[in-house]
Amino acid sequence: MVTESAQATSTRPFALLQAIENRARAVAQGRSAGFETEKEWTGMTFRVGSELYIADRNSIREIMIPVPFAPLPGSKPWLVGVANVRGQLIPVTDLAGFAGLAPVNLDRETRLIRVNHERNPVGLLVNEVRGFRRIREADREATPHESALRAWVRGSYQVDRVLCLHVDLHALVESTLFLDAAAG
Repeated sequence: MVTESAQATSTRPFALLQAIENRARAVAQGRSAGFETEKEWTGMTFRVGSELYIADRNSIREIMIPVPFAPLPGSKPWLVGVANVRGQLIPVTDLAGFAGLAPVNLDRETRLIRVNHERNPVGLLVNEVRGFRRIREADREATPHESALRAWVRGSYQVDRVLCLHVDLHALVESTLFLDAAAG
């Protein structure tokens, strides 16, 4: 049996849209009245040496195949040079070398991650980018894990059944260790 309101809404599209909106508002009010939504964020997974990391999507401006760069004399070995990316000169850092690991070998999987930072636009060479993933806060691991970038690790998550360390790229590029790139 079809109710009178259902018949009325089926012949009047605007009334149908209003009914859908009213139901959606009722559901939203029910959530705010005590139902907690699951917290999620989007991160990008990448490999440095043998370690897997995840960084917040908002801290990444761009992922690209490494572009040619000019070496910077008098800099630490991990500051491999400066690159011209669409008219902007950015320093390029070998993230593995910075972390004290074997330097990144430039190959088919190597990527340059441009950090989305106003004051410190920088490119980070990594061994591989694995892609973007939706991360649930509920998947956060309680125990800290050792890492070459431990000073900037903010936790760890199970991503596709693999442990990834959550690295804060903004804190990394703002750190005095990172900014002190002069040799000697």
